[in-house]
Amino acid sequence: MLHETKAQVKLRLGALLDAWSSADIVGLAGSLAEDVVFASPYTEPVDAAGLTCGKLNVLQRLCLERGRFDKVEIVDVLMGDASIVVFLRAGETELSCLIEIDDQARFRRLIATLSEMTKV
Repeated sequence: MLHETKAQVKLRLGALLDAWSSADIVGLAGSLAEDVVFASPYTEPVDAAGLTCGKLNVLQRLCLERGRFDKVEIVDVLMGDASIVVFLRAGETELSCLIEIDDQARFRRLIATLSEMTKV
């Protein structure tokens, strides 16, 4: 994913959000690495570090979060050498999400936080 253009990354992330919003568990599961790590200000952590670890646990947490937001929109994407930062808007809520992927282009780390977005 990191060798793709910003537009290509937005399309791929859009597909992930579409799978999430339509409860396409198979689509979500296929995009997550087995050892995926997830954190969000909206879900209870599974471990003491505040993280949810493992594909099945993360799928459960993503399904719980789905009920909080009707629609999530990608506002901007910043691409680095080993990670991506995505700025999202869900109604009045603004989030940023640090994303790392594995060598098979599956999501390996998804760390979301509330943010104040600024124009880049």
